[in-house]
Amino acid sequence: MNVLVMNKIILTIIVIFLLPISVFGFDWTVKYDMKKSDGSYEFVELSVPKIKGLWKLPNQVGSWICGLDRRDDTKYGTSEVSLQCHLKKNKPWNTLTSMIRCNTENTKSNWLGVNYPSDSKGIPDTVIVLRCNL
Repeated sequence: MNVLVMNKIILTIIVIFLLPISVFGFDWTVKYDMKKSDGSYEFVELSVPKIKGLWKLPNQVGSWICGLDRRDDTKYGTSEVSLQCHLKKNKPWNTLTSMIRCNTENTKSNWLGVNYPSDSKGIPDTVIVLRCNL
């Protein structure tokens, strides 16, 4: 076979397998302090699942309870995550909401970092970082 034909075949195979990865999905991650079984905590990174409704961050440390609401719109090529946090004291007026969006046009990678202060001594601030990549 001709080298030029072989190169075209290899390029076609690469495009067929790699193009769907970049076109059909957003990869969302969240970083936050997670409580370990021994009572200590560490800053961990988790993938944000594709579920309907609010996903409560598991074993979250700090004065705040947070959840994520992910919305993917394949028709318009967008994906957004809404971060909703409220104080563990459960007062409705202490709710904070932040939103981040990625799309297939000009924000193929984006991140948002939030820092909510602690309401008690000895409890760390609530730090959450959301990141998306196409």
